[in-house]
Amino acid sequence: MSKRVKPNDSNKDSSHHERAEAVAAILKGMESFERGESRPVREALEELRKKLGIIKPHRLGRRTA
Repeated sequence: MSKRVKPNDSNKDSSHHERAEAVAAILKGMESFERGESRPVREALEELRKKLGIIKPHRLGRRTA
């Protein structure tokens, strides 16, 4: 049987800090979106795919014009 570790003040402070950073990042992203600084997800993913050198997967049943 494994022992449960009680959270200490150091763990609580770290967890609180990480949560505060996450909330701040989310709010920053929402503000950016509201200012119109966003782009379509497909465009962003395509740029990331190219940057990382990921080969575009072949999609079955999808026709191209």
